[in-house]
Amino acid sequence: MTYELLLALFLALSPYLDQAPADSDTALYQLNGEQAVGLARGACRSLMDSPAVTLFGVPLGQFIDEMIGSVPPDQVAAIFAEDFKPKLAKLGLDYDQSIAFYLSICHPQPSAAHLAAPERIDAALDILKQTRKDILLHLGRQPFGSKRHRSVFRLANGEVVFDSARDGEGDWQLLEKIPIKLQQALIAVEDKQFYRHKGIDINSLIRAANKSLEGNYQGGSTITQQLVKNLYYYQQQKQRPEQDNPRLRRKLGELIIARELELQWGKKAILEAYFNVVNFGRGSRGAAAAAQLLFGKPLARLNLGQLATLAAMPKRPGALPFSAHFEELKGRQHYVLEQMVQEGYISQRDADKHRLQAYPFIDQEAAQGQQLLPYRHYLRNAQLDPWLDYYRQDFAVQATLALHPGIQALAEQALVQGLSRYERRFQGKAPKDGVPEVQGAVVVMDHHSGDVLALQGGTPWVHQDGKLVANEYDRASREYRQPGSTLKPFTYLMALENGLTPSDQIPDYGLQLPLLSPFDQPWRPSNYSREEGGSHSLRYGLEHSRNLMTAWLLEMTHIGNYAYDDPYDSNPAQALDAVRRLSLEFGIYCSQAEIKQDQCPSPMAAPVRHYPFILGAQETSLLRMVTAYARIANGGVPIKPRFIKRFELALGDEGGQQQALDSPLNKNAQFRRVAVDPRSLFQLKSLLMGVTQRGTAARLARFGDKVAGKTGTTDDYRDAWFIGFTSSLTLGVWVGYVDQRSLGPGATGSQVALPIFETLLEGLLKGEPQRDHLSHFPAYAEHHSLLREPPAGLVSLALDPVSGCAQQDIGARSQIEYFKQENSFLVDSASCGLGYAHYSSLGGDLFQANALDSLGDPFEFRFPDETHEAEPWRKRDDGHFGSSSWIMGDTP
Repeated sequence: MTYELLLALFLALSPYLDQAPADSDTALYQLNGEQAVGLARGACRSLMDSPAVTLFGVPLGQFIDEMIGSVPPDQVAAIFAEDFKPKLAKLGLDYDQSIAFYLSICHPQPSAAHLAAPERIDAALDILKQTRKDILLHLGRQPFGSKRHRSVFRLANGEVVFDSARDGEGDWQLLEKIPIKLQQALIAVEDKQFYRHKGIDINSLIRAANKSLEGNYQGGSTITQQLVKNLYYYQQQKQRPEQDNPRLRRKLGELIIARELELQWGKKAILEAYFNVVNFGRGSRGAAAAAQLLFGKPLARLNLGQLATLAAMPKRPGALPFSAHFEELKGRQHYVLEQMVQEGYISQRDADKHRLQAYPFIDQEAAQGQQLLPYRHYLRNAQLDPWLDYYRQDFAVQATLALHPGIQALAEQALVQGLSRYERRFQGKAPKDGVPEVQGAVVVMDHHSGDVLALQGGTPWVHQDGKLVANEYDRASREYRQPGSTLKPFTYLMALENGLTPSDQIPDYGLQLPLLSPFDQPWRPSNYSREEGGSHSLRYGLEHSRNLMTAWLLEMTHIGNYAYDDPYDSNPAQALDAVRRLSLEFGIYCSQAEIKQDQCPSPMAAPVRHYPFILGAQETSLLRMVTAYARIANGGVPIKPRFIKRFELALGDEGGQQQALDSPLNKNAQFRRVAVDPRSLFQLKSLLMGVTQRGTAARLARFGDKVAGKTGTTDDYRDAWFIGFTSSLTLGVWVGYVDQRSLGPGATGSQVALPIFETLLEGLLKGEPQRDHLSHFPAYAEHHSLLREPPAGLVSLALDPVSGCAQQDIGARSQIEYFKQENSFLVDSASCGLGYAHYSSLGGDLFQANALDSLGDPFEFRFPDETHEAEPWRKRDDGHFGSSSWIMGDTP
């Protein structure tokens, strides 16, 4: 797409060039092909002939034209390859397509053979139209200039933990309320030509482009462009996955919309919006909020030095306000004051007088950020509630959080203790200052209501440049990592949905699955232990997290015709698609519709279609995984994470209370169950209970039938997970390093994440959070058996755990297994006389595992030879099957 993108960029640039044709103000999205080529050629030649773009002292266009001279067009690429190919590659541009663009658009006399093809012109115009449409659609939803009323967040006992008027978010400020010196400071340092350009400062843009070609990326954005980035690109937090060059596409959007904003809004409205929506430090929205957060004063009471400090913040708002960057901030403030002097806004005497009056921030050196909000990770999720912004356009809002302070304190304590324990055990060191280097996150959710009772997105403090600073980044909802084997239950759910039973025997051998496409990479899974052989029950496969058995489920599951049709005509790709659909149904990943509507964060996409997906090879967040397990725990009710439980609305910031509303989220969740058989979910619950009683999480066996869950460990021990649930709560833990380095050999989910879960669960079952506001919450110390009240249509049978045969009398060693009523008659203890018999849903027959290879033609199943290889269980004439390489799996 390089050619088409470059054509679109020059079209968008044309209105800003003095040499552009008279009709350059024609709406770009209304151009026809002939007009588009004319504008693009004019723009390209204007830039290349500009004295601002030179090479060896002459305009770039003249230099290139003289260089190529009479060289045939097909040899031009070779002339510039050494100098330009690596530079264009750094910009993400295809070199050959860039040369083709030059020959057809920028060359003074393009040859007929290299004229722009009509389809490429149409593609470039489509890029322009779609980009403009997307941005304007988003901007149309923004409440520009409208008053955003005060918001107050309370705990259930009435304690105020956030007040927007006090803690960093103020009302919309008219430009007349913004100090003129702050306006001048921002213009002096960010955009000196603000009142003279048409949205783009072409000279600054050229300088930035020159630096970028040299590999030194430099800003050349105007205030208008920065506003577009803040209003659209930064809020979207993503680029569409099909976009091949996000940096240039973002610049394209700025070029298109900056011009329209200038024409439709005018300078005053643009500057006013900038001072109200841009981050001026520590996540504050707008300059007025930053003044309160950083200095504890309204804007009107700040001195010149403090105003200059605010104007410096948009450069690096996430770093400059903290003590570790004090020297950088001081230098930046001095630079702002000097630029104001150069522009004639203040005298040198004023600049010298106010250089040091910006410091310190509120208790900055003494407290090192301790003045920041409690529950900050939780509050940031609450502030994303769509109903909050909706109500605040007309009302002052008091929001009651779903947060349980006692459980939150327990979660934070369990996380920090667990991370410290990991460092002592696996790294052989005690955490410096009691603050671990490794990071983690914890989420606790009431899976009946969706209420997020606790969310700890990391350790409260982190080391930064040798000092302790508050940990601002929420790794519970914003960190996207591979979930490993915590995703496996959804493959087992797919198998249960399509007729397999917990007692079915699944091979534990190497296998080859068919390629998904001619361009697919080979994939051969292996178990974490590298051991293989034999066959085990489906239950055993999940309890012990066997990668091979999980992969075999794709081979053995028959979608839709499992019971009585051809038992060997399986389709692994179809089974994989069924798992992907379940991952959408349970909210782990995003649908294409959500992606197109920009409802997913940057790393999110539709679930990928490759086999390692079933072993957790695609990133997602802890909050999403906890939500998915909550839907298993509650029998398929599609709850959504709820951070605000109740809204109280008042007219005006000081007006009396008008009405109280329960949070609209999850209101009708009970009427929209997930499209899964509740009996399959109950069977899956039983399997996950086996994980905590006999499997990779057997250290939880002392909790009996009150807990179920799954461990997860990713390739090279980069991530450790455990997600589990009781009868009322779903809890999730993730541990990993920020730079994704290995946690160390043996640092598995069961060894690193599970102990944190165990500590938290033990505290909950002992009722430790009861002392904190318990009267406002259900009694979460009361947890009953997960197997209570199975759905109708299930039959429970006692099986011998060794033979797998049904038993007449339930003994201490019996395994209670649940079968769907239509399948249960196939399990018959009388058939166990020949040995280890079991029901196979594939054919609806009882047969012995050791007789699998005697089924006869045209089918064949080979047991692994001494090389531990096996062919798939398929028709002999099905053709070639791909191999595979281990990519991910779980561990004990």
